[in-house]
Amino acid sequence: DDPGPSNKEGGGGTGGTSPGWRAAVGEDGTFAQTFDDETWKVRQIVDVDLKAVTCVGNTSGWAVGEGGFITHTADGGQTWAEQSSPTNSTLRAVHFMHDHHADEARLVGIAAGDAGALVLTEDAGSIWTLVHTGVDVALRGVASIVSKSVLIAVDETPEGAAEAAEGAEVAEGGDRAER
Repeated sequence: DDPGPSNKEGGGGTGGTSPGWRAAVGEDGTFAQTFDDETWKVRQIVDVDLKAVTCVGNTSGWAVGEGGFITHTADGGQTWAEQSSPTNSTLRAVHFMHDHHADEARLVGIAAGDAGALVLTEDAGSIWTLVHTGVDVALRGVASIVSKSVLIAVDETPEGAAEAAEGAEVAEGGDRAER
C-alpha cells in the first residue's frame, strides 16, 4: 500500500522553502536529505513509518507519520525531538510557514491525515491543537492562504474532497501568517 519514501514538493514528502535543503521520509523512520541536490544522506531517525516532511530555511524541519507522530529538527536534520500530538491518527501531510503578521515572528504549521485528522500549531510545534473537520476521510495534502486565515486539507478522491468541503467549518480570525 505504501509507495515507500515520499517524494513531493511542499507539504508532503520532500519540501522546503530553501533551495539548499531538501528531505524525504519513509518506512521505519527513514530520513534522507541533501544540501546540494546531488548527494543524499540516508539514515533512520525514529522507529515509526514517516509519511511527510517539510523544511523551513536551512535549520528547521518537521516530519509526521504513523500514530499521529510529529518530530522536529532545529539544526538542519542532525537531531530530532518528538513533539506532543493531539491525535493517534496517521498524519500524511505537513506544511509550515512564517507568520509575518504576528507581533513576534513565529512559525505556523498544519498537518493532516487519516480519519479526517487535522492539527494546527501557531508556535513551531510547542503546542499542537486538534481541528475538528467533521469528516472521516484520509486527508493527504495541506496548503494554506494564511494571510486570509484559510487552511486547506484534501483527500485523494473527488468524493472525499466533496465530503470534506461539505463538513468543514470555517474559523474566523485575523491575519496569521504569510508565506
